[in-house]
Amino acid sequence: MKKLLSIFAATTLAVSAPLSVVACKKGDSNKGKEFDYDALKKQLIDETTEIIKRNLDQDFTDFLLLENQAAQNKFESISIKRILDILNEQGTNDFKIPSSHASFNNISKDLKNIVDIEKLKNDINKNITQNINFKPILVNSSSPFSGQFETDSIQLIKKSDDVVSIIFKFDFQIQILEADGGSSNNEIFWNEIMNIFNDVDIAESLNQLSISIREQLESDKYVNSMSFISNSGNFLDISETINSSESIKSRISEAVIDASEKVEQSERFSIDVNNSNLITNKLYSAFGSGVTNSVSNFGWDTIGDDIKMNQLISTLTSNGNQEIENFARKMAETDGDQNLSDSPLYQVFKFVVPKEIREFIEKDTESSWSINHYHIDYFLDESNNYMKYFTEKLAASKFKIDKEKDKKTIAIWGTDLKKISLTYKENGTGNDITIEMPNYFIVNRQITSFENTIEYAYNAGMAWLKFCREFLGYSNFDIGQNPDFIYNLTLPEEILNELEVNVKYDARIIQIAALENTRKKLMSVDPDIKDFINTFYTYPAMDFDKSYYKINSNGYIYSLDKSDNLIEMEHFSFGISGTGENFNLLLNPSPLLMIVPKRLNSQPAEFGEAPTRIRLKDFSK
Repeated sequence: MKKLLSIFAATTLAVSAPLSVVACKKGDSNKGKEFDYDALKKQLIDETTEIIKRNLDQDFTDFLLLENQAAQNKFESISIKRILDILNEQGTNDFKIPSSHASFNNISKDLKNIVDIEKLKNDINKNITQNINFKPILVNSSSPFSGQFETDSIQLIKKSDDVVSIIFKFDFQIQILEADGGSSNNEIFWNEIMNIFNDVDIAESLNQLSISIREQLESDKYVNSMSFISNSGNFLDISETINSSESIKSRISEAVIDASEKVEQSERFSIDVNNSNLITNKLYSAFGSGVTNSVSNFGWDTIGDDIKMNQLISTLTSNGNQEIENFARKMAETDGDQNLSDSPLYQVFKFVVPKEIREFIEKDTESSWSINHYHIDYFLDESNNYMKYFTEKLAASKFKIDKEKDKKTIAIWGTDLKKISLTYKENGTGNDITIEMPNYFIVNRQITSFENTIEYAYNAGMAWLKFCREFLGYSNFDIGQNPDFIYNLTLPEEILNELEVNVKYDARIIQIAALENTRKKLMSVDPDIKDFINTFYTYPAMDFDKSYYKINSNGYIYSLDKSDNLIEMEHFSFGISGTGENFNLLLNPSPLLMIVPKRLNSQPAEFGEAPTRIRLKDFSK
């Protein structure tokens, strides 16, 4: 059981999970209906973290490259002399102040006074407390943030007799209602570096340079020029690709050079962008896939029902790839018209194309209906209320999606640019002084390597169908051996050996093990499969712990609810979310999924040795 639990934890909880569980909200949680607690809690923490970050970034804008006289005028305990006195007293040029040290509280007070706490509280109240979706996890429906925060750490660094740095971290506590009715305190950290200079000219030039860099990155020349080529829909892969992209960093370097030329004394500065960090935030991501309309209520019993699914089962059980290629081509070319909800293909590939963009795609022979740049533009429209944080971030930006030039754009990613290193020679001593410049924000386009998004959608469809075929055990299908088209899930041998007959298991554990096994096998042949399969969803197993499995001695699986009542067998869905980890549907567009409808008459009326429509391959006890 340890192996089973470790796979479940690694896949559903770890940030590095290659597959993610889709989190759905059913109905109005304010009316007492069930909701996905873990997903909602994660969403609240993520959004509160971003609200704290954007507020404190604004509050500290004018205090990161500070002239010493300004520091003396503003603070009681922060100046070059006071910091050097502490360092000299300790006999070091680098000192992390213990919280018990008298200077800790004094410096902490100065730093905390910069924070506009009322503005922060109002922002959290507006976006979190007043958001009805978060009400089930708010203690007494109150704000999760009381307005209190602490200084977690303060580090003093002597760069020279005329330059010092303060590295500090704040700790914000937010209170959340737990699933068991109790409350918990959750920590959110924010950190920054304050540099203080005796040289007025240097401080002024650095501030001018920082402003100039921001202006250049937002200029017509650069704001729409950051891009990289990738077909991946996996957030973690994309984050790594952006951070290591030479083309993006080259463009940033050009912008920094242009910015330097507009600042006096800039010839003294040597700026290193190559070692900078590009940190991508999933709240600032927009993937160009259509929105899955809903979970299918359609079910199938025998192969005679296959016509209602556009011959999906016949396609999956066919030999070779020809039928799969034909089906994938149909998926790539379908227009997703919800008015044709009774069409066979709609039962397995349900997505909505907003009427606002249908007119553009109808005239566009290069863009897929299901994945295109028009969706991105639509999601970023403030009136559509899909991505409010991203929309607010871009409100004053010149960034825009071009209907003609962006036809190969499948996503955009908002990225913080951190750790730009600047070095200059100090007057008098000639010593090199190196500091980190403030953070900046850029938007990166993700460009598909395929000829157009129709081909991208086709390859995504191919990946989904291949994954589905392998997962359901329909590879090398022989109707003589499997006339009832039973699903045969394959598990790693070490996991299969742990399972026992007539024992109740969380269905998610077995499903995830089978999904991971499928992914591993397919990736050994085609590593690119992970680009298109990063989200799975099964109902009801992934829907609020509703589904359990029992296995008979021949490996046949029975589906049960919490009360041991037999329930309908799951439908399975696979697709792209663009995030690569838990994807909350409360505030974001849903992933684009291909659905395998549920099986009807899938099991007998009670648990026993009779066969069902799903079994574990090679299980026999």
